[in-house]
Amino acid sequence: MSACGGPDKKAAERNIKMAQTQLEMRQYIAALEFLNKALDADPENRVARFLKAELLYNTARVEEAAKIMSKLYEQFPDDEGVRTGLAYMRKDQAFYDQALELFKSIPMTPSLYQPMAECLTGVGQHDDSANMLGELLARDPWDPKAYLLFSRVESKRKRDDSAKSWGEFYRKNEIIRDAERQALRSENQGNGPEALLIRGRSLYRTGRLFPGLDLLNTAVQANPKMARAHLTIGRILTDLGQSEEAVKAIETALALKPDMAKWKARLSKAKEQLNLLRDKPRSILDMAALYDTQSKPDLVRAAVLFEANRDPKNLSALRLVVKYFDRPEDAFIRVWAWRHAVVADPKQAGFVSALKGEASNLGVDLKIPSGD
Repeated sequence: MSACGGPDKKAAERNIKMAQTQLEMRQYIAALEFLNKALDADPENRVARFLKAELLYNTARVEEAAKIMSKLYEQFPDDEGVRTGLAYMRKDQAFYDQALELFKSIPMTPSLYQPMAECLTGVGQHDDSANMLGELLARDPWDPKAYLLFSRVESKRKRDDSAKSWGEFYRKNEIIRDAERQALRSENQGNGPEALLIRGRSLYRTGRLFPGLDLLNTAVQANPKMARAHLTIGRILTDLGQSEEAVKAIETALALKPDMAKWKARLSKAKEQLNLLRDKPRSILDMAALYDTQSKPDLVRAAVLFEANRDPKNLSALRLVVKYFDRPEDAFIRVWAWRHAVVADPKQAGFVSALKGEASNLGVDLKIPSGD
């Protein structure tokens, strides 16, 4: 409060800025101290109250967060940020009907599909929940949390075999979840480039070369001395047949850590490939075909998926994704590929039929896209 007893808005603003700085560094305890000081200076400050509610929610203090956010909702019912925040809090409190009403008042985006699906199954609308998760996984068939929720919804739909198989699929992908935990720890310690490296290497190990390469390139831009990032970039480029760039990346890694014997072996492999392909460069799909003749299915899948990610309208790549991702657990990847094929050529009835067939096998009703 100010010396005259009223709110000290300038002091509140100063402390809010300090809190925001701490929040960017994920220093939650320090941020909360500054927000409390801001509210001491100006108890009704809307921004400080909102930020405090969000901070409490993000540190698992849901009940306290919901009390603050519900007061804000009473005062500012048209504030979309407040409605969104309270919707998530009501969901986590298992007040699913209230959460659904709030979610429905917000413009629908794919980021809301999973919390909405959780609320729908929470009020017994299991088919609607499955359909919404289907829409989410059709757009991102690599979301582990969505598979876990889908398994639980399938159990409630009495589709026990499906529930069991998707639950097992979720549990097999511990490498992804472990990497994300490590990345979050690095972020909490203020080491953003390390978090990018961890996520990028995890994506590489699970065959997702396109987003992995993107994260690793961002990591070395932020910290050019990250030797392991340069090495993994080199390994990805080697797998894609981009040998000249691969050699440069691995040489950069070795310049930073010259005593790594295994890295020298990687460099030798990239140079051998460079000599092999120098006079007959291959496209990424050509590399996939080569790996197929060499009976290297993981590299085939990684290459065709990279090309489909790089150009989602490349029908040849999308068809190859469907061909090589033929395991039961790849079903939503095939849906993803057919969905992009429909967007690329909506007049091709075969693509629509294939998409509907995959969706029917999964027991979900998907919207047929006309274009994204």
